Amino acid sequence: MEPADSRVKILIVDDHQIVAQGLRLLLWDDADLEVVGIAATGGEGVEMAIRLQPDVVLIDFHLPDRAGADVALMLKRLCPQARIVFLSADASPGAVRTATDAGASGYLVKDEAGAGLPDAVRRVAKGEQMLPAIPERLTLADP
Repeated sequence: MEPADSRVKILIVDDHQIVAQGLRLLLWDDADLEVVGIAATGGEGVEMAIRLQPDVVLIDFHLPDRAGADVALMLKRLCPQARIVFLSADASPGAVRTATDAGASGYLVKDEAGAGLPDAVRRVAKGEQMLPAIPERLTLADP
């Protein structure tokens, strides 16, 4: 097993407990990945990120207390080392554009992420982007 400080530290911010626990289980068997916390709201996620200093934050696009994009903007300012990956059921180009404008390094559709999540987290932690392509003709106003 690798030393604990070489592991990718992950914070999950999702208000649906079953989704958050499912994400934790998807990452559980990977010795180089460590879920350091789970937050149910954006405010709790920001507080935990400041305290835990994760490498990657997995954020639900829609949170009960604020938009995931607002949380990402706060995290980029308060925890600039953290890479942001959005997890959402919304695959629309407008949602992806909102996420990238908020500084996301990744955007994964929940029903497609599955077994590929550990690899996506590793790649984002190394500085790669995991974003779906957005056709050039789309603008922020497009759905």
